[in-house]
Amino acid sequence: MTGYGSGPLSARFTLASLRGHLSDWQPYPTIDDREAWQAVPQDVANGLLVDGERARTAEWPTLSAHLYRDYSLTANRERYETPYFARRDQLNAMVAAAGITGEVDEVLLDRLWSVCEESSWCLPAHDPRPLPDPATPVPDLFAAQTAAQVALAMAVLRPALDRISPTIAPRLAAEVDHRVLTPYGASDEFWWFGTVQPKINNWNPWINTNVLIAGLLTLDDPERRAALARRVATSLDAYLACLPDDGGCTEGQGYWAVSASKLLDAVVILRDATSGALDTTDLPELVGAARYPVAMHIAGRHMVQHSDGPGLWSQDPQVLHRYGLTVGDDELRRLGLHLRDVERATGRASAEAAGAANLWDRLARVFDHDYHAAPPTPAPHPGVIWFPTIEVLSVRERPGTSDGLHLVAKGGHNLEEHNQNDVGSFSLARDGQPLVVDAGVNTYTGETFGPRRYEIWSMRSDWHNLPRINGVDQAAGRAFAATDVAVTGLEPDAVRTSFSAELAPAWPEGAGLTSWRRDLVLDREQHMVTLIDTWQLTTASSLTLGLVCAAEPQPEVSGGRTSVGSLVVTHPGLHATVEVLPIPAGDRLEPTWGRQLWRLLLTPETLATQGSWTISFR
Repeated sequence: MTGYGSGPLSARFTLASLRGHLSDWQPYPTIDDREAWQAVPQDVANGLLVDGERARTAEWPTLSAHLYRDYSLTANRERYETPYFARRDQLNAMVAAAGITGEVDEVLLDRLWSVCEESSWCLPAHDPRPLPDPATPVPDLFAAQTAAQVALAMAVLRPALDRISPTIAPRLAAEVDHRVLTPYGASDEFWWFGTVQPKINNWNPWINTNVLIAGLLTLDDPERRAALARRVATSLDAYLACLPDDGGCTEGQGYWAVSASKLLDAVVILRDATSGALDTTDLPELVGAARYPVAMHIAGRHMVQHSDGPGLWSQDPQVLHRYGLTVGDDELRRLGLHLRDVERATGRASAEAAGAANLWDRLARVFDHDYHAAPPTPAPHPGVIWFPTIEVLSVRERPGTSDGLHLVAKGGHNLEEHNQNDVGSFSLARDGQPLVVDAGVNTYTGETFGPRRYEIWSMRSDWHNLPRINGVDQAAGRAFAATDVAVTGLEPDAVRTSFSAELAPAWPEGAGLTSWRRDLVLDREQHMVTLIDTWQLTTASSLTLGLVCAAEPQPEVSGGRTSVGSLVVTHPGLHATVEVLPIPAGDRLEPTWGRQLWRLLLTPETLATQGSWTISFR
C-alpha cells in the first residue's frame, strides 16, 4: 500500500539509523529534579496543586463488568466512559501535583496500581466482545493513551516509586507491554495501521504516538526499542500519505489536535530520542497542517467545525503553541496564546482545559515556560485561506480582526473522515459570533459510527444549510461530491471573494436533480454575503432550504426578511418558518450552543423545475 513503509519517515528512521542514534529518553524531569519542578511558574504550580488535591479527594470511580457489558446491550457509551476518563484525569492531575510537592502518597500509589488492575484499557465501544479477555487485550485509542500515561507516570515518579518498593516500576512496565506493546507488535491487520485499507484517520497517529511514548519509556532492550520506533515510523507514513498537501483536515478542527498534531508529536519525539540526529519536523505536510486551526478559528473559543466534533476549541491551547513553534508558523503560535488568554479570562481551570487529554499534553503545558510567560496576544484572523484539496474556503470581511462577517464554505465529498453529509455547506459569523452554523455532533452512541449513522439529524444534509430536494437529502459515499469547484478573490486586497460549486452529484438519483449550482460571495464594500442557488430538476414536488441558526430567527410579518441575531437575512420570494431543536442537558452539543438551536426553513412561494433564489446576509 502506498505510504506504509515507503514514505519519508520510513526512509529516515531505518533500523540502522535508529540503532545508531536512539538513546535513553527522559522527556520531562523526574520528581527528584527539584530545580526543574521549582522553576514552574508559581501560578501554574498553584493550579497543579489545586487540581491535584481536587483529584485526591474525589471519589475513585468503579469500572465494573456490568458497566463494560452495558455498551453491548444499550449502545450507550457514556455510562462506562465517564468513570473511565475520570480515573485518568484524576491520575494525571495527581502525578503533576506530585512533581510540585516532591512526594508520592498512598492515594496516588493506590490509583496508579488500580489502573494496572483494570481488566481492560480498551473502551467497550472499540471491543467486539461484550466483556474483555485480559489474556487478549485490544490496543485501541485509549488503551494506547493509557499506556503512555502509565509510562510517563513511571518515568516522572520513578525515584519515589523505587523508594517505596523496587517492584512497582517493573509492574507498570509489564502492564504496558502486555496490554499494548506486545499486541501492537503482533499484527499488521489493524484497520488503522496502514496495511489493510488506504483510508485511515486519527486512530493512526494517536495510537502510534502513544505507543512510541510508552515503548521508549518502558522497554529496556535496545533492539526492541529500535524495532518499535521503526514500526511506528512505517505506520505513520501511511497516515502521512493521507494528509492533504495543502494542510487541510477532513476530520474537522475538533480532531486536528489528535491527528495532525499527534503526528508532529511523534516526529518531535523521534528527533529528541535521537538527540536531534533524525529530524523530520520540516515535512511539508506537517508545516502545511498548521494553517487549518487558524482558518477555522472564529473568535474566542468559537471554531467552525466540519465533520464530528464541537464548535469550540476543546483541547489544551498549548498544543497550538508548541506546534507553531516547531514548524515556524507564527499565526498558529499566536492562536495558541490567544486561546490561553481566553482561558485565563474566563477562569477555566487547568484540569478542565486538559479535559481527557493525556499526561503527555499536561506535562508539555507545565514545562512550556515561554507559553506561560508570553504577553497577551491577539488571534491572527487571516483575511482568506483556501484549501484546494479538501475544497474549504475561510474568508473574513476585515482581515486581522473578528469584526465583520466571516464566511466558511466547503465542497468535498461524503466519504470524508467522520463524514456528515454536508457537501456545499457554509457557516457564517458576525463580529465573532457564530450565527449560521454547522451544529457538530451529538453525544456519541453506538449509532454514531453504525449503519444508522445518517438517520441522526446532525448527520443529515438538511441540517447543514443545504436544501432538501423533493424530500431527499444528500447520500453518503465517495461518489456524492461537489464538482466544478472554483474560488476567486484570494488576493489580500480583493473586494469580493467567491466560492462556487456544482452540488447535484451529492444527491442520489431519487432527488430528480439535474443541476444545483451554489455561489457564495463575500463583498467587503457592501459588507454582505450573498448566496445564490440555481437549479434544474426533472420534477418539483417540494423544495426547502434549512439554515441552522445559533440565534432565534425572527421573520418579519411582511415577509422577505428575517433577523438572526445581528444578521439581517433577505430572502425575496421565499416563505420563512422557524423550527426549534431542543438540546438535552449534558449532550455533547450543549457547551457550544446551550439548550437549543433553530432552523430557518425557507420555501419558494412558486415552485418550478428550473429556478434560483438569492439570499443576502448583512
